[in-house]
Amino acid sequence: MSTHTPETIANEVSDETNDMVSFVSDILTPGSSLRPQFLLVLDVVLGFLFFVFLSLLFLTWSLHFLALMLITVGLWGSVKFFVAELASTEAPVPHPGPSIKEAAESKKEQ
Repeated sequence: MSTHTPETIANEVSDETNDMVSFVSDILTPGSSLRPQFLLVLDVVLGFLFFVFLSLLFLTWSLHFLALMLITVGLWGSVKFFVAELASTEAPVPHPGPSIKEAAESKKEQ
């Protein structure tokens, strides 16, 4: 049987806090939209939102929730499309010719 001292509890809380801060900082860094963790969290959150609206639609029979479900599906589809397009683009290839600075210097020399 393990004993929980205040120090071990504080360390466990600190580790959980550091993991959450690390996850949030990873999301906020440029280029993080292609990471699988981000895409999985996005799918889970939008799926959960869709099923909340679906359950509210069945409970209330309000067409407003149908509209919100359509907006959720549209948002999910547009994000998926954007991420697919972003993943399909490649980094620009550097031009094999002289750079603008080199071209300007060669004109000055002439």
